[in-house]
Amino acid sequence: MAFIDELKNVTKDQLMVEPITPLEELHLKSKESMKHRMELTLLKMQAKLCRKFEELEGKPFKVERDVSENCSYITCSIENGDVFDRAGVVFMVLEGQLESEAVKEIAPDSPKMLLNAKYCTMALECLVHPRNPHVPALNGSYRYFEAETTEGMKLAWHGGGHDLKPVYLVEEDIIHFHKTIKDVCDKHDPEYYPKFKKICDQFFYNSIRGEHQGVGGIFFDGLSTPDLEHSYNFLVDCCNSIIPCYVPLVEKHAKDQYTEKEKQWQQIRRGRIVEFTFVNDRGTKFGLSIPGLDIESMLLTLPPNASWKFKHTPEVGTKEYEFLQLMKNPRDWV
Repeated sequence: MAFIDELKNVTKDQLMVEPITPLEELHLKSKESMKHRMELTLLKMQAKLCRKFEELEGKPFKVERDVSENCSYITCSIENGDVFDRAGVVFMVLEGQLESEAVKEIAPDSPKMLLNAKYCTMALECLVHPRNPHVPALNGSYRYFEAETTEGMKLAWHGGGHDLKPVYLVEEDIIHFHKTIKDVCDKHDPEYYPKFKKICDQFFYNSIRGEHQGVGGIFFDGLSTPDLEHSYNFLVDCCNSIIPCYVPLVEKHAKDQYTEKEKQWQQIRRGRIVEFTFVNDRGTKFGLSIPGLDIESMLLTLPPNASWKFKHTPEVGTKEYEFLQLMKNPRDWV
């Protein structure tokens, strides 16, 4: 309950911009309403991440607040920095009535139950594309979903996770990332890390290439057991672990020397991120099914530039070849 108590004292100055819902209402309802609590929680997380990335980059995020009836966004972005080619931290709220295409992506196991249900989903999306190819990219996404079916049944769950997308193999960095996440998972349930690590490996799989997006992390969805309080507390701890998981790797490698060949390899790997986003990513497909979607905010998490080389195959024995073999055969890191 300590984190919930902290939310009562959150001020507008502690956030990147004014919330979607009036701050006074969020304070009043956060203890009893998970929807209100999650908005304030994710906005606080957004500010925490942005201010840490601003510290690393040495310049502020550009912040935009876009509010409409069905789709609202608070979009924070840095472009063309010395450390980050792009860093995007986006909070979004989508609500309305679930149509068939949206149901297929948000709840593939229970499409009939949720068809035409009134819903609200909110998420914090974070994706960092570093300038230096020796700094891994980061993907993070934490969300809450609630719905009321036409029969009056209420459903709610938490989901999310974060994963690492390097383009070169540095084992000690990957072990640090996974160990930090595992320590958080073990506080809540010793079965969480192996279970959610496996789901992450399966989820971030580029089916058209037969390879994985990166070296994994954790990913969970539809979590509401043993109750929403438990899944909320787990989500908070996981989201709080992004900075200790990732920032040491940025600080370690941001000033590493790199060659044009290494930058080109980074661009090719970014191209695979784009492919996955449009071919396999359920969250993207769900968002694209919502009328009135702000496509600019949604796709901010894509890299600012990428490359596709016809039938590009790294030479056997190179660092690039070694990394590509890893993408085809995920490993256990801790």
